[in-house]
Amino acid sequence: ADASGNGNTGTLTNGPVWSASCVSGSCLSFDGSNDYASILNSSSLNITNALTLAAWVNYTDNGAAQHILSKIKAVGSHTSPYFDWSLHFLDVTGTSGRPRFWVTTNSSGKSVQSAATVGSGWHHIAGTYDGSTLTIYVDGVPQGTAAASGAITNYGQPAYIGTNGSITEAWKGLLDDARVYNRALTASEVATLANQQPPSTPILSILPISLSFSATAGGSNPASQTLNISNTGGGTMNWTATDNQTWLSVSPTSGTNNGSVTVSTNISGLAAGTYSGTITVTATGAAGSPAAIQVTLNVASPP
Repeated sequence: ADASGNGNTGTLTNGPVWSASCVSGSCLSFDGSNDYASILNSSSLNITNALTLAAWVNYTDNGAAQHILSKIKAVGSHTSPYFDWSLHFLDVTGTSGRPRFWVTTNSSGKSVQSAATVGSGWHHIAGTYDGSTLTIYVDGVPQGTAAASGAITNYGQPAYIGTNGSITEAWKGLLDDARVYNRALTASEVATLANQQPPSTPILSILPISLSFSATAGGSNPASQTLNISNTGGGTMNWTATDNQTWLSVSPTSGTNNGSVTVSTNISGLAAGTYSGTITVTATGAAGSPAAIQVTLNVASPP
C-alpha cells in the first residue's frame, strides 16, 4: 500500500507474505528466493534532482547481495548501470551485510557503502542525494559519503521491493516502511525516521508453514527438508523443536534466535497411505509461540 497519495501501490509476486512482526503496523516477509513487490513506473518515481530512499529492514544473510528498494534499468535483466536508484545490501561475512546507496547520473552509476555492517534484527537504512553528495545512514547515523553530480537518469521502468531487475539477489527477511522522497532529507530528518523503536520482545517466525513428503512403500526415504526459524523482534529467543510421530524427526531440536531445522521422514514399515504429523516450535516469552507446522507424508503403493 502507498501512503504518499501518489498511487504507487505495489503488486506482490511469488509469495511475499504480510507479517505483524514489524516496526509500524504490518510489513512484508521475503523468503530470499524469488518473491518481490513491483510498482509501476510513474512520474512521481522518476526523480531527477535530489532523492532520499529509506526503509526499516530485518536482514538475514544468505551469502549474496540483497535488494531493499530499486527502480530498475530493465525488466528481466541486471546489467550496468542497473538502476535509476537503489538501496541494497552487499554480503560481507555470512552473518552480516553492508548497506549501499546507488544513483545513476548521466547514465553512470555512483554509489556509497556504509562503513558499518548490519546483522539480524531491525535497523533503519537510508540514502540521500542532494545533487553533489551521496550519504548512507544506518540507524540514523551517517556511515559514508561519496561525491556525485548531475541529474538522475530515468529508464522508465518499474520499482521493485525485494529484488533486482532479473529477479535475483532477493531479500531474505522483513521490510517495513519503505520511503522515496524527491528531496534530500537532512541528517536530523533521517534521525527522526530512525527514532521509531523496533520491537524489543522476541517474535517467533517460521518458514515454510507446512511441509509435504512423498515416497513409495518399500522404497527410499524422501529427501529431507528445511524449516527456517528466525527472531523477527528484539532481545534473545531460545527455541525448541519437537515432533509427534515416530516416522518424523527434527534436528537440531533447539537453538537461539535464527537457525535452520532439518526435517526427515522414515517410511520403514509404513503401508501405502497418507500420514499426518506436527512439528511444534516453542520459544518461551516470544510472540507467535508455540508455532505448529503441519507435515504430510504420502506413501504410494509400489508399482
